[in-house]
Amino acid sequence: MSNQDPVAVYYDEGTGRILRVVYDLHPENPRDMFDTLGKIACWSRHYDIGDPDHIIRMDPGEYEDEYAFMAAVKEKYPEIAVILPLYLYDHSGIILSTTTGQFRAADSARWDWGWVGVVYMTADVFRKNGFDIPTAEEALRIEIQEYNDYLSGCVYSYDCVKVEPTPEQLKRYGIKSLRELDEYALSRIVDTIIYIGGDFDDRILEDTGFSPDMRVY
Repeated sequence: MSNQDPVAVYYDEGTGRILRVVYDLHPENPRDMFDTLGKIACWSRHYDIGDPDHIIRMDPGEYEDEYAFMAAVKEKYPEIAVILPLYLYDHSGIILSTTTGQFRAADSARWDWGWVGVVYMTADVFRKNGFDIPTAEEALRIEIQEYNDYLSGCVYSYDCVKVEPTPEQLKRYGIKSLRELDEYALSRIVDTIIYIGGDFDDRILEDTGFSPDMRVY
């Protein structure tokens, strides 16, 4: 773990464990790391996003809107079982989403956002996983959220160290100091990377056995 300021710190007084969460400065693309249920086809002029091995070879500019395009895709590619539109918000960073509600609320004139592509699931994947349409669409939305976390920098690393600080050390260093805690850290228990997005508490706490009331920073 790098010596950067933490996003959050948890302290378990009973066991002497401290959990520290920081931004992962060098995250790996989850589209490359994992087998995905869906494929992303994007036609952004400014960003290289999506899956290069998608099967859609059609010009979205030839269609009235995203819904006309998706209908044509389903007709041309019967092997596609489920398809959702993708929208990109580009203002002080980018946000990728299958819905537009948050974008319309922030920019009703659509200056900073628009339709950039689709995410789809093939019939083979659909059948193999025993999906129905709602569960397949939700699975695609979850993958897009994870990809969006990567694109927007909401990827975190955490480590959990066991410490035996004296009262004097706690008073001197404080349990909020990432760098100085290492001076009396005895053993590293966990060092891993997870993709979680902006609200990280539940997954990290579940993995490490901490509780929300232990958060001290």
